[in-house]
Amino acid sequence: MCTDLVFGSFICPVIVNPELYGITELFMSDIAQFNLMQVAQIVQRLAMLQWQETDVKLSAIFSKFDKNCLWFVMEEILEGNLIEDDDAMKPGNLSALSRTAVVISENELQNLVRMIQPKKNFF
Repeated sequence: MCTDLVFGSFICPVIVNPELYGITELFMSDIAQFNLMQVAQIVQRLAMLQWQETDVKLSAIFSKFDKNCLWFVMEEILEGNLIEDDDAMKPGNLSALSRTAVVISENELQNLVRMIQPKKNFF
């Protein structure tokens, strides 16, 4: 469930609409948008490949990838280990991930606070 949430709600939308999230300022043509959508679908399916079987039509594509090729991302996010040395920022090492900030709208923040606050019981 966490994998589907992270890839479906955060990573794949950024792949599909990079200009919306400030990754690029370039205009995406319809063809580029379609290609990015296909890439996002492949990434999401690769992330879920450990738990969901793929269609026979797509087995040629997914047979070229390791079944756990994206699982290391989720392991690092869930474990949240921090390394305080120079090796922490090497490519492929996600141990320097930190969850000290979040980017959400004001309405989403208010909904989160309402959900977390204990409900007052009036007897």
